[in-house]
Amino acid sequence: MAKTEVFSAITNRRTVGKNVTTTALTTMYTCDVKVAHLASLHCANNSTVTETVTISWFDTSESTSYVIVYQASVSTGQYLRIEFNDGFVLRKNDEIRVQAGTSDELDVLVTIIEPIGNV
Repeated sequence: MAKTEVFSAITNRRTVGKNVTTTALTTMYTCDVKVAHLASLHCANNSTVTETVTISWFDTSESTSYVIVYQASVSTGQYLRIEFNDGFVLRKNDEIRVQAGTSDELDVLVTIIEPIGNV
């Protein structure tokens, strides 16, 4: 599974991307600082069939997973984009997880804001 990261020193934003090629639950991002904000999620379907995607947040402090999007349908060549205008707060070791439903061909991008000096 390919993973890419893009950093921006000006806005302190970071985008993490993966090509999800399995129907297994995939961890997209693990918060490795005290606190971070999830700014957006983008899932593109690059397969030849309609895909479903489930996105969840794993709250380490509760050892519980919460569904953000459940089996959203993404047609061939289309995408699902979610913006969190005020940020979705993540604490250290929390995770954002993605699961493809059928065709295993999703490109997923997660944009995170990590405050400077937040280790």
